[in-house]
Amino acid sequence: MRKIKDFLLLNNVFGCLHAEDIVGRQRLLLFRWFTLLGLFTCAGLLVDMYSITAMLSLRYTVPALAVLFVLNYALLHWHKNTKLAYITLITLILLEIHNSCYFLGGVRNNGMFFSAAALLAAFMLLGTRSGFTFSIIVIVNYFYFYFIGLYTDWVSDLMLNQSIAEINLDYLITGTICLIVIASQLISLEGSKNKVLITLNQSRRELRNKNAELQGLIAERKKSSQLLGENVHHLEKINRELEQKNQDLDRFAYLVSHDLKAPLRAISSMTKFIEEDAIEKLPPETHHYLDIIRGRIMRMEKLINDILSYSQSTRSKKQFTEFTLNEVVHETIDLIMLPANCKVEVQGGTTRITSDQTRLQQVILNLLVNAIKHHHNKNEIVIKVSVCDELTQWHFSIRDNGPGIDVKYHDKIFQIFQTVNAKKDDESTGIGLAIVKRIVNDLDGKIWIESSPGNGTTFHFTQPKENVPAPTPEPELALR
Repeated sequence: MRKIKDFLLLNNVFGCLHAEDIVGRQRLLLFRWFTLLGLFTCAGLLVDMYSITAMLSLRYTVPALAVLFVLNYALLHWHKNTKLAYITLITLILLEIHNSCYFLGGVRNNGMFFSAAALLAAFMLLGTRSGFTFSIIVIVNYFYFYFIGLYTDWVSDLMLNQSIAEINLDYLITGTICLIVIASQLISLEGSKNKVLITLNQSRRELRNKNAELQGLIAERKKSSQLLGENVHHLEKINRELEQKNQDLDRFAYLVSHDLKAPLRAISSMTKFIEEDAIEKLPPETHHYLDIIRGRIMRMEKLINDILSYSQSTRSKKQFTEFTLNEVVHETIDLIMLPANCKVEVQGGTTRITSDQTRLQQVILNLLVNAIKHHHNKNEIVIKVSVCDELTQWHFSIRDNGPGIDVKYHDKIFQIFQTVNAKKDDESTGIGLAIVKRIVNDLDGKIWIESSPGNGTTFHFTQPKENVPAPTPEPELALR
C-alpha cells in the first residue's frame, strides 16, 4: 500500500530534489495536479462523445491521449527528468485540443479555450522562455485551423446537424470543464505563491534571528577582544615587573653570597690561626672540633654557591645549536676531576642533537657528579651516557653501577634541600638534582629515575623536538 502511495504521489522524485529547491518542488506538485486535470478533460470529452452521437469518431483518440497522460506520469519515476515530463504534458494537452478541432469546427471549436489553460501550465511549469515558445505554437495552431477551414475539407463540424439542446449541452460541458481547469490552475498558482512567500518569510525571520545572534556574537567578540587586550597589557606589565624583580633578586643574591662568604672565610682563617698558635696546647678533641667547624664552613660555602646556581639555572636566554653527545660529554669530563677508577661510556655519541648545549651540559655535569659522589662501595665506577632518537623527542639516560636509591626516595631527591643521607653526607646540599629538574622542565622535557638498592641508578630525561627552533646560525666574519 505504501509503495502505491509513493508511486501516485511521486515521493521518490521528490526525494531527488534538494530540500531548499522550493520552485522545483512547487512545479512537481503542479505537474501532478495538471496531469490529473488532463485526465479530467479526457473524461469530459468522453462524456461529450457518448452524449452526442456525432462525436463517436473520437472514441479512439481520446482514450489514447489518456493512456499517454498516465504513461508520462509513470515514466517520470524511471528517468526523473522533470523538464522532459513537463514538456510532454503540455504537448499532450495541446494535442488533445488540436485533435478535437478537426471534428468540432476547427477555429470555431469551443475547446480552443483550453489553450489558455495549456499556456498557463506552460508558464508555470517551464518558465517564461518555454511559455512563450508554446504561445507561438498555439497561435500557429489557430492560424493553421483558420486556413484549412477556408481552403480544405479537412475540418468538419459534427455539431452542425445536432439539435440546439445538444449544442447547448456541448457548450455547457466544455465551458464548465474549461472554467474548472483554469480556476484550479489559478488556485494552485496562488497556493504555490503563498507557500513560496511563507517559506521566504520564514527564511527571512530565520535570517533576521541569525543576524541578531551574529550581532550578539560580534559584540561579545569585541568585548572579549577588548578584555584580551587589557589582559595582554596587564600581563606585559606583570612581566616587566617580574623581570625587574628577577634582576633585583640576582643583585641581592650576589650581595648576600658575598656578605655570607666573607665571614665564613674569616671564621675558617681564625680556626687555622688558633690551631697554629696553640697546636701543642690544645687537646686532640679540640683539633677534631676545629676540623668539624672548617668542614661545616666549606659545606655552607658550597650551599651558597649551589643556591646561586639554582637561581640562575634558567635565567639566561636559550641558545639552540646542533652538536653531538660525544662533544658534550667530553667537555663535561674536562670540567671535573674523574677518579682513577671511574669510566664513562657514551652510546649514540655521534647522533646530531639540536638543543641548548650549555643547559644540557649542566644537566649531564650534575648527574655525573652525583653518580661519582654517592659511589662509595665499589672499586670500579662505570657510568653510561646514551641518547635515543624517538622521532618526536630526544631520550637521554645516565646509568651508574652505584648503590642505587630506594623507590620511596625517587620523588624526594628532586626537591631542593632534600637528600637521601643528609646527615651522613657532608658534601651534599640537596640542590644538584633540583637544578637538573628545573633545567629539564625549562626545556619542556621530563625527568624520572629507575633505581633500587644494590642495582645502580638510571636517570632518564627527554626533550621534545617540536619545541626546538631551528639552530641559530653563527654570524659570518667580515673580511677586511
